[in-house]
Amino acid sequence: MPGNASPGSAAGGRLALLVAAVALVLIASSQRAQTPPPSQGPRGAPVIVLDPGHGGIDGGTHLDGRILEKHLTLELARAMTPLLEASGFRTVLTRTGDYALAPGDDDASVRRDLQERLRIARDAQAAALVSLHVNAARDPRLRGPIVFYQVGDEPSRRLARAVQARLNAAFPPAARNEALPADFFLLARAGRPAILVEFGFLTNPADRAVLTSPEGRRALAAAAVDGLVRGLAELGIRGRSTPGGTGLPPARARTAPGGPAPGPAPRRPPPAPPDGRAHGRRCRR
Repeated sequence: MPGNASPGSAAGGRLALLVAAVALVLIASSQRAQTPPPSQGPRGAPVIVLDPGHGGIDGGTHLDGRILEKHLTLELARAMTPLLEASGFRTVLTRTGDYALAPGDDDASVRRDLQERLRIARDAQAAALVSLHVNAARDPRLRGPIVFYQVGDEPSRRLARAVQARLNAAFPPAARNEALPADFFLLARAGRPAILVEFGFLTNPADRAVLTSPEGRRALAAAAVDGLVRGLAELGIRGRSTPGGTGLPPARARTAPGGPAPGPAPRRPPPAPPDGRAHGRRCRR
């Protein structure tokens, strides 16, 4: 009869509404991923794309499910942004919140997520791509920063070594490492100087204390930006001076933040490649 809906039709209506809601969420997620965040900094300045690793359903490495890599990398990117802008660069973040750049959690979505990060760097005409991560290992004694570059890529190697040197200066000598070659999907296809920065080991108590404190992250961000500015200058890429500025890193980024005086990385065997938790699924080859 008109005006009386059967139980079956009511259930069907609810199912249709649920499907429509899911579709809208997926569309919104896709649209958000396809729209690069606006760049900031001096007009006409070189663009540095900061890529906070992981996001959304992909938390990256974690400590007992309480401390997630995806949150730490985003905080590090936020801390680096004003320092880069003060140094005369524009910045673009591949993500500005806790979300993945491609919906789904299968192998295909992982590849789409990485391709989306590359597209953002390409569309921004980035001078460099810097992917931010936090390390982990089964051996809790392993610690310190490690900067990776694509094997055989000389500009990226020089940039990685400059960033590694400044990050090392923020750590005691026993925690200093060397920049290492790698063959990661993101680095191999960047098409521009690109590095992947592991700021420290979440599985090491000393590193964890630095990574989880705002002051520690600010120190790491300052050291990383200092290395980036120096390394990019070696490649002929310099920040644009702002009114009253010099295009050079701010004073707080030129000094080793709370660490010993700068020195060469120790000539010790490079650390073993991190286990599967170190990069999460999004940094597989």
